[in-house]
Amino acid sequence: MVNPEQNQVRIMEGKEEPRSLALLFFLRLLSRLYLYTVRFRNFLYETNLLAIRKLPCKVISIGNLCVGGTGKTPMTIYISELLRKQGFKVCVITRGYRGKAERKGGIAGDGQAIFMSPDIAGDEPFMMARTLTNIPVLVGRNRFQSGMTAIHQFGAEVIVLDDAFQHRKLFRDVDIVLLDGKAPLGIGKPLPMGRLREPVEALSRSHAVVFTRSEPNDSGKGDDPSIPIRNILKKQPIFHSMHLPHIHAMIQAGEMKAGLPEVQTALALESLEGKSVIAFSGLAENHHFKNTLLEHGLDVVGFYDFKDHHVYSKEDLQTLIGTASRSRVEYLVTTEKDFVKLPDDMAWPVALVVVGVKISMGSEEKDFELFLMSQLSR
Repeated sequence: MVNPEQNQVRIMEGKEEPRSLALLFFLRLLSRLYLYTVRFRNFLYETNLLAIRKLPCKVISIGNLCVGGTGKTPMTIYISELLRKQGFKVCVITRGYRGKAERKGGIAGDGQAIFMSPDIAGDEPFMMARTLTNIPVLVGRNRFQSGMTAIHQFGAEVIVLDDAFQHRKLFRDVDIVLLDGKAPLGIGKPLPMGRLREPVEALSRSHAVVFTRSEPNDSGKGDDPSIPIRNILKKQPIFHSMHLPHIHAMIQAGEMKAGLPEVQTALALESLEGKSVIAFSGLAENHHFKNTLLEHGLDVVGFYDFKDHHVYSKEDLQTLIGTASRSRVEYLVTTEKDFVKLPDDMAWPVALVVVGVKISMGSEEKDFELFLMSQLSR
């Protein structure tokens, strides 16, 4: 049975119409009020009626225009590692959405050790702290305070802000906006009728736009999703990135998560082609994960989609394992983001495969790097 939250998501995606004229009128009214509020807020920042604070270091913001998953976390990891290889002292700052440390803030990890669990830091910050080597990850609603901590404790030269395009309280030297290459503007309507967090003209304050989930050589093709966006932008460069799924880890039947190395395998997802699986995820865009598995040839016998940031209960796990056992599938499959929230001390009766995602800029990698270096040298 589809719940009201799922109905609303389908309306925002244009897959379903509101079930009554009253609901349609109400959603349109809310969308207009939301749009007016956002425009008024932006006006206050642009006229300096609301203060913007500046950190004594370079700041790069990774954000998006629509709610939902565009790949902000893997892009934050990609850019942070790129800058570290260039010799910069880098720190990542994120709000820590739904984590217990969101309000007071704190250090999720210092690049060597992890200091917070997923429920304290939030699932994405924990995943970044576990992935990034020699790059501290800080969480907190007050990004300026977190930034000062990063500078004083870790000597940060560049701070990468995760999901911060709308966080205008903090000055940034580089604003990078991610748009989903499959549906850049959703259905083109503001919340809650659509997925837009801001009007499309907000892209004009970005320094670059990246179309994520692009296909190789999308740039310049007749169906290039950037073509209608170019009319909105000034002279900002447009890039295309690809999501490269891989097997991040594998727990064999009878094994536990505890004590296993962070990354156990470098196997390609194609190595599971033809294998029967039960898959589950709690993402903003669960269908992207399911489609990825199907595109790589996995036999998805069943798929459980939970809401974003879902916390798995014992009952959830019993249902998943029970279904996998009855279906006699070869593997359970989930995402790296969901994996961090699974219990360490549970022996899995069915082998568990964990799928991660890495970013590739393809043929635009060098141009993207030159763009970042040019912006940071100003």
